[in-house]
Amino acid sequence: MANQNQPARDAESTVPWHSLEQWRSTAFLIAGGLILGFVASNGVEAFTAAQPPTWVNTLFVAPALVAATVGLLGFYPLLTDQVPRLALASTAVVTVAGTAAIALFVVVTANGLIAGLQLPFLPIYFLTLLTTILGFVLVGVGSLWTSVPSRTVGLLVLGPPTVNIIMILTAPMNPPQWSTFLISAMWCGAVLAIGVALRRSSANLDRSDRSIDSAAR
Repeated sequence: MANQNQPARDAESTVPWHSLEQWRSTAFLIAGGLILGFVASNGVEAFTAAQPPTWVNTLFVAPALVAATVGLLGFYPLLTDQVPRLALASTAVVTVAGTAAIALFVVVTANGLIAGLQLPFLPIYFLTLLTTILGFVLVGVGSLWTSVPSRTVGLLVLGPPTVNIIMILTAPMNPPQWSTFLISAMWCGAVLAIGVALRRSSANLDRSDRSIDSAAR
């Protein structure tokens, strides 16, 4: 019996990773809520004569990406036992993505507040975008491969990078603003879906654990 309980104790003893695992659904829901601000900004531009400044979008998107990377890091404790190399690679990429998103937020804020200041934006933007996409893909593939926490969640994790790739491919075509609004709404929905699925998965697991404990007693 002691050996069976040891993995659970080991997982709980790694406090930071355990905390990230517990908070990952909330992190994705927060990310989706922030992206909703980006969607609203695109909606204002698409359906009214107003045109919000570009930095407004970044102030929604950058924190959303930071929250999403926190959610992705929450997969590490589950993936590392079955696919340790993939788990380590995804964690490294996601950490870079989160750091780049913070730098992007700082750059945009500084450029907007300090007159005459022009810190480099595009290199940090593309680094953030590409590492975020790669991080989602690695975690999604790992979740599909191991069924942890489920294949459904794995498929949902692949949703946001798919939408991001659509954004990249359509941007050079100078699409109408209503299509940008639609794509950003799809991105928001894809991120929120991960949070909802993880919360339901956690609730089902808790009910299962309670049932096992009741049966044992």
